[in-house]
Amino acid sequence: MNKEEMMKILDAVNQDGLSLKDVSPKLDNYHQIALAAVMQNGLALEYVPKDLPDYAYITMAAVTQNGEALKYALEALRGDRDVVLAAVAENRWVLRYATDALRGDKKFILAAVAQNSLALRYALDALRGDRDVVLAAVTQDPSALEFASESLRDNKEIVLAAAAQNPSTLLWASEALRSNKEFILEAATQNGLVLLYALDALRGDRDVVLAAVTSNGMALEYASYALRDNRDVVLAALTSCQSTLQWASEALRGDRQIVLAAVAQDGRSLLWASEALRGDRDVVLAAVAKNPWALQWATEALRGDKQIVLAAVAQDGLVLEWAMDALRGDKNICLAAIKQNSQAMLHVPEELRNTEGFILQAIAENAQVLEYIPENFQNDEEFMKMAHLASKDLDKK
Repeated sequence: MNKEEMMKILDAVNQDGLSLKDVSPKLDNYHQIALAAVMQNGLALEYVPKDLPDYAYITMAAVTQNGEALKYALEALRGDRDVVLAAVAENRWVLRYATDALRGDKKFILAAVAQNSLALRYALDALRGDRDVVLAAVTQDPSALEFASESLRDNKEIVLAAAAQNPSTLLWASEALRSNKEFILEAATQNGLVLLYALDALRGDRDVVLAAVTSNGMALEYASYALRDNRDVVLAALTSCQSTLQWASEALRGDRQIVLAAVAQDGRSLLWASEALRGDRDVVLAAVAKNPWALQWATEALRGDKQIVLAAVAQDGLVLEWAMDALRGDKNICLAAIKQNSQAMLHVPEELRNTEGFILQAIAENAQVLEYIPENFQNDEEFMKMAHLASKDLDKK
């Protein structure tokens, strides 16, 4: 075979490793061709003669590229620690192709689950019931609990280790543990979201729910309605997570003390307050003081309150958008908004935006507003001279 023919074959396997099936193993450079093929697609190992010199080296290259290639390897290599670990690193499920001897080797399985914990699925039963192996697996990835033996899914230490990282793994715990108040209380203390996977009776248990919402306020969503209507529980939830007011009962979303506590932490909580409290001046002032964008959830009456709107635009001029029309046309409010953010000019009513005197005042507050004034003013040379003078006056300040 000449060099040109060799390059043609190499090009073919470099584009599609599986084309190796059409290549004769009798070619002088077959080893090089086979290596190129499995590096492009590990599954090409199926077509590599098992008596080929350096077959083990080619197998390692194949499983590194695609762990599934392990199923085509010689049995001796499917029992080779390094080859199988390389395959598992690429694809956790291929441990099933390893020999029983390797799948029953504790030292090897510990190394395998350290690379990819879900390989636990294909360990022999004895090792899926081994505390050390399972604990190593769930520590690396708590989802591995699904493949632990029944007895270890009833093991408090192992299930807690899994649930602390991923509360959904509580689904794989034994029924006895999921219904055990003491266990769920401890799990909820570590990760409040385990409440979602607790049995209904425990989602209605005050001690469990308090522990859960103290750990993570978002757990309030999964508490029973009766406890979402409990002041102590809701206040505890608000302390640990700012946006949990949405999960409180309707009655507590209308409780002034609760809502003030919520907006004091996150003004956006005003969104979930009752209509009456979204019209409470003190509540809205507290909300916009924390987050000016809370203005959008205030009642129309308060979005027309000059003090409240000024407090909001002083923090972020763009919230001028949410002021009532009468205040959006108030020159002082518009100037305060523009001073904070020149883009607020985009929310100024057209009549005011087209007033020369107002534009000059706006420029004196924030020279960057020039970018947002009407085009006819930008093209007026005389006006632009006055604008630059106003801008210089700003610099002097």
